[in-house]
Amino acid sequence: MSEMLSQTGTPHHLCVATVYGANLMDDSDPFITLHTGRMDRAEMKRFFEECCLGDGDIVVDATHPYATEVSKNIAAALPRGCTMVVVQRDGCVDCEIVDNETYVNRYGSMSDFAGSADSLSGNILITTGSKELPDYCGSVSQETLQRSYFRVLPSSESIGICEDQGIDRKNIIAMHGPFSYEMNKAVMSEYGISHILTKDGGTSGGFEEKLRAATDLGVHIHVIVRPDSIGLAEGVSVSEAFRLITGKDYRHLRRITLAGIGMGSDAGMTWEVRQAILSADAVFGASRMIEAARHILPDPCRAGDGNSRPGEDRYRAGAKVRVYEMYRPDEIIGVLEHEVNITYTVILFSGDTGFYSGAGEAYDKLRLWDGSATITMLPGVSSVSYLAARLFESYDNAKLVSLHGRNSLHNIESLADDITRFPKVFAIMSGAGDLVNVAKVLRKRGIAADIFAGSDLSYESEKIEHMTVDEACGYKGSGLITVLFKRI
Repeated sequence: MSEMLSQTGTPHHLCVATVYGANLMDDSDPFITLHTGRMDRAEMKRFFEECCLGDGDIVVDATHPYATEVSKNIAAALPRGCTMVVVQRDGCVDCEIVDNETYVNRYGSMSDFAGSADSLSGNILITTGSKELPDYCGSVSQETLQRSYFRVLPSSESIGICEDQGIDRKNIIAMHGPFSYEMNKAVMSEYGISHILTKDGGTSGGFEEKLRAATDLGVHIHVIVRPDSIGLAEGVSVSEAFRLITGKDYRHLRRITLAGIGMGSDAGMTWEVRQAILSADAVFGASRMIEAARHILPDPCRAGDGNSRPGEDRYRAGAKVRVYEMYRPDEIIGVLEHEVNITYTVILFSGDTGFYSGAGEAYDKLRLWDGSATITMLPGVSSVSYLAARLFESYDNAKLVSLHGRNSLHNIESLADDITRFPKVFAIMSGAGDLVNVAKVLRKRGIAADIFAGSDLSYESEKIEHMTVDEACGYKGSGLITVLFKRI
């Protein structure tokens, strides 16, 4: 909500309970006046007065769905003439029995769960935060406490509460969420979890990822249900709250990243590009690029047989990621115009975005289509720089060319000319045929050169072959190749 208001230039006060929460905010944002620290009812009333709230002003309750006491205090401290808008998170999907072995038990409070924890066998993972840990630790046996693990925020306050309750440090998992399916599954596997206790934090809180990971591992799920209505205004969505505040429908400022994935292997992809894929609402690219994205977003497709298709659904922490096997800018624009919920788009390109890449054309067309979009470009490791490193060669004195998709006789003759003029020439080629044709021209002209052809670069099947011009005339490699010619 705060980000939406800032993006549209709406000044507002933002209240967070902890220093940890404040550190997550952009302290350079000119539209935010930040208040840090918990407040009781009297302190809220005083704060509202200091903000000079009155007729026509709006106070948004965007607290956690379980923070009912805070919501009551906001309502009671609300100045006369102010409107209170309650933002309601989406609840979890129907929590009936998930399958024959994994099921969901419901509890009204932490105390209710703690009363039955001693009877549960196996290790227990508590993911409800630190605030209610005294209710748990004060009720369960020491034996149960020793086999309980607590995932809390990595703040001094949360860890301090754990230590005050006698929780052994080896049982504290301090991490910032929400967590992906993979992370939940890894934690449960690592600690041998048999039972997980959680709250229904909704989609944005990553509840579905916990449920799916637990289901797949056969871990029993225990949920503290959301409190009953406390008589406040009916909750609305974030978009509806924005409309009530500004009188306008929120239009997401579109973000687009054009990313070079390198040669295609996981190891060759930069950390920055990996993070972009993990943060995206939608990922576009040709089939080889999409296959690379599947390794970053490894959840299986939820619909159909899981084969590649436009619009395939994949999942990460708290969100669905749309994966589209398409790369033409016009096709991508057509999807973005139709799918209004896509705000962050990543378009993948092979190699490096600055070396014979379609990224330049895509940028021009996307900028023309949406002049207000924020477009960034992330470079990748090119096959040229990779091959040079493998051969311990520099390319600062080299000519860089590409025959991929441009392998006419004129282009081949031009490359042969370059080999006579430059000490080194790196060339990307569509396949063995390109190298054979170049080698035949070199032989016809009587040009001698050392030739290094790299195929499947960065993969386990990587192969780099050293050959003469005559040997290159019979080259039998397959797939895209990158070649270094060193004139003799």
